Amino acid sequence: MYSIVELKGTDERLANFVYRHWQYRTRSENPLWAAILKDDEVVAAGHLNLRSSPALLSTGAVDELYRGQKLQRQLIDYRCERAKQYLQDVVQIDVHKDNHASLKNILACGFKVRSGPNLCGEINLVKTL
Repeated sequence: MYSIVELKGTDERLANFVYRHWQYRTRSENPLWAAILKDDEVVAAGHLNLRSSPALLSTGAVDELYRGQKLQRQLIDYRCERAKQYLQDVVQIDVHKDNHASLKNILACGFKVRSGPNLCGEINLVKTL
């Protein structure tokens, strides 16, 4: 059974997950990290950056062992709902043009291509909440 929770960047479970996937340590007290837990272990996580305009769904990943279970879509939907609660009416997300699985999930969540790919291969997508 999976559960979605919000964790601070200082939570050791989240910090270990982030380090395994991006090789950096979270130190932020920012509570807008959404994590999917299985047996108290983080198996997927994503950040919601409200300082960006529009709000940015950033830094998202699903552990390889848990892919194919629509966990990324759950994370995207959860962060969109949280953005709405913070009175955001539009959210954005970036994905690399070669990341076909993520692009498919993002489009399935109602996002539309806004621009890209840029020189780094990133496509920017937006969704009106």
